[in-house]
Amino acid sequence: MKETLAKLKERHIEVYCVGLNVDGSLDKKDIEKISAATGGKAYEIDGSEKLTNTISDIFANISDMNGIDREIKNGQIELEIKDSSILSRSRQMDSEA
Repeated sequence: MKETLAKLKERHIEVYCVGLNVDGSLDKKDIEKISAATGGKAYEIDGSEKLTNTISDIFANISDMNGIDREIKNGQIELEIKDSSILSRSRQMDSEA
């Protein structure tokens, strides 16, 4: 496990763990160790109603950019772009791909 986590970190792959704790038996420390080792985040949810917000939060974390404010409301991510140069950089990256 340590070797795998080291390879993921070396390749800048963040692991986001979602622990479904419906019966209360999840040991959150286990998923926190995996996520922390790669720079990701661990989530513990006990029902499907929390899943949408959890996925939205993960998306917000992996798409984090300076100059963008984001807020999660009802499972939706609202973005406010304050720095128009981000859009220029985004277009430039798209054209390079």
